[in-house]
Amino acid sequence: MKKVVLFFTIMTIVVFSDVSYAEEQKTASNVERISQQLGITVQEATELVAEMQNLAESMGFKPKQETKTGPEIADKALEMTGKALGNISAQIEKTAPEVWRIMIKQQYANAVFWLIIPLGFAIASLIYMKWSEKWSFDGDNWDEDSKNTAEIFRFVTRLISMVVSTIWFIIALGFSIRVIINPEYYAIWNMFQIVLGLS
Repeated sequence: MKKVVLFFTIMTIVVFSDVSYAEEQKTASNVERISQQLGITVQEATELVAEMQNLAESMGFKPKQETKTGPEIADKALEMTGKALGNISAQIEKTAPEVWRIMIKQQYANAVFWLIIPLGFAIASLIYMKWSEKWSFDGDNWDEDSKNTAEIFRFVTRLISMVVSTIWFIIALGFSIRVIINPEYYAIWNMFQIVLGLS
């Protein structure tokens, strides 16, 4: 998580700064500000700014010298991230097609896996509903209050099990459908989690 926050903090500072990426100018105030905000040394901050400038240049980003608003900066960051993801997926597909194929297959496996447990719980709920119908509350051991309490308990547990299993299954089905429709996105997302140490 720290690496993600660090990445977006640096991207915001670089976008806000008046640094000309084409001329590779670095102002000491920006480096010092980054160093203070992130609690790193000036040397580390200089290296991070240089890496972010190289990343921005490789994506074709050259900021204008005008003041930008927060939403404009967020839009530009999303655009840059989208371009980076597209470039990364294209590069992986070209340079390591077997790895890319495995990553895509893993997304299909994830889609199926996320359905197994909710589906099993839904089936168990159906079995419980059938089984609970056979409960008999007749006999000498049951007075009227006990029968009513037992009936209410049976109704509530059946209702809760069906509602929970249905909602859980619908959520898992929605996720699985998204993964099946666009496995490349989730493969890239998993790759970023691995690279950033989030998984």
